[in-house]
Amino acid sequence: MHELSIVADLVALCEKALNAEIAKKKGAAEQGDKNRCDIADTARNTDSANTDIIDTKNAENRGIANMDSNDKNGDCAENLNTNPQAPCDTPSAKSPQLRELHVKIGRLSGVEAHYLQNCYEVFRAGTVCENADLIIHTQEIVVKCKNCGFSGDLAQNDFSCPRCKSSEISVIDGEDMYLMRLVIE
Repeated sequence: MHELSIVADLVALCEKALNAEIAKKKGAAEQGDKNRCDIADTARNTDSANTDIIDTKNAENRGIANMDSNDKNGDCAENLNTNPQAPCDTPSAKSPQLRELHVKIGRLSGVEAHYLQNCYEVFRAGTVCENADLIIHTQEIVVKCKNCGFSGDLAQNDFSCPRCKSSEISVIDGEDMYLMRLVIE
């Protein structure tokens, strides 16, 4: 029963894909954090440098708060320490979860869909696939006739052209198994 080894390989692929997604989100979050720090540091450095140059009268006219130690409200320093971008850029604390695996199994692949489904149900416990559904798409046998050019599905395992009955056909699809799609939320 090679379906069990196939399921083990599927779970390993899913784990790699999920780790890559987590790393991608972590990288984006770190980049966002870096940008927010740079913006805040720039604002702090610019405003503190300008307060040395601008006299109090001009500062009042422009609406810039007084940065003196006598400023009891501390409005300017308080505003600089807050981050207006935080609510928009904060990544959700929820880590990505695998929800669906879409697999295409060809009729000639040698993989039995019901055995694969049963193995998956048992093997997924305690893995990244624990809450993910395995969705199996069965691929019919697709052939192309070398004599008449017919291209299409074989309804039965009669390996002759349905149009001209020639045995000179080549299988185009239906011999393999593919992991088609992962749904990560």
